[in-house]
Amino acid sequence: MYKMKNYGFFILIITLFLSFSAPAQSYDLQETEQFIQAQKIEVSSSKDLDVLAQKIITQYPDSLSRVKAAYLWVAKNITYNEEGNGPQHYASNIDSVLKYKTTVCAGYVNVFVMLCERLGITAKEVDGYGKTGTQVLPNDKFTSNHSWAAVWLNGKWNLTDVTWGSGYTLEGTHTFTRKSNGWYFFTEPEVFILDHYPKKGQWQLLKDTVSWDDFISYANIGLGAKENDISSYAPMQAVIHSAVGKQVVFSFTTKKDLSTILLTSKQKGFQELGTLAKRGDTYYYSYKIPYDGQYDLQIDLSDVDRTKPGNYSSMVDFSYFVVATANREEVKR
Repeated sequence: MYKMKNYGFFILIITLFLSFSAPAQSYDLQETEQFIQAQKIEVSSSKDLDVLAQKIITQYPDSLSRVKAAYLWVAKNITYNEEGNGPQHYASNIDSVLKYKTTVCAGYVNVFVMLCERLGITAKEVDGYGKTGTQVLPNDKFTSNHSWAAVWLNGKWNLTDVTWGSGYTLEGTHTFTRKSNGWYFFTEPEVFILDHYPKKGQWQLLKDTVSWDDFISYANIGLGAKENDISSYAPMQAVIHSAVGKQVVFSFTTKKDLSTILLTSKQKGFQELGTLAKRGDTYYYSYKIPYDGQYDLQIDLSDVDRTKPGNYSSMVDFSYFVVATANREEVKR
């Protein structure tokens, strides 16, 4: 089943800490968004895409701006069908997708690719695995559950996921929230591979391809971290074992100001509030594992001092899942 990006994700903690580091790249789509919002064209069939394409061509002389417009139009006009049923589910029928304005990821891609073609730009559908809130685990075999696009522009292929660029669903719900973003537009291959694994290795667009085993060991990167310029964090690996009493050092690198960290476990019914230490642009917090067994651990980072009275919203959040032994000597190495 094709999946929408889900931001309530679990990560298993182990003692091997790696740091993810990648350029905090996101295209500015504000001007293009204003143009798209101003368009009152009724697009209910593939024929209507010709009218929309002509509007875009008239507005923008360059190909990059035209692809931006295609990306945003699809992201803002098509709703993700979390249930994956009904006539709108048949993503191969573009007229059906445009009529009902709802589909799954393959429908998003098909409309986007066709609109690019009407703009004179080559785009292809790429099938693969999209890492969402439900983590794959070691020994899980590859399976396709998602699709995205590759666009040929300026002499190279560029990776784009218009489905995840359109919004998100919260884990455990079937409610789609529209929130278009530029993070999944022409994303650098080194970043895209963290949560997109193509069926055909050539579409990684990397000099050294990443194996499936390496891919499923990566922690899931939440959109909140990207939007708030978290350029690196640790631990990076998804499956990690620890032990009661052992220190787990969390680190987050960003040029934005952070102040406090709130750790919460619904399963264990506890909260721990702490102050982040800072060296350069990196914030640190040492967390001592208090319980053995398996339990969730939600981390909220804030740019205000949450030790003072008041109601605070989270600036960036991460969700982990602790697997801890009672005896430190039992930790797997």
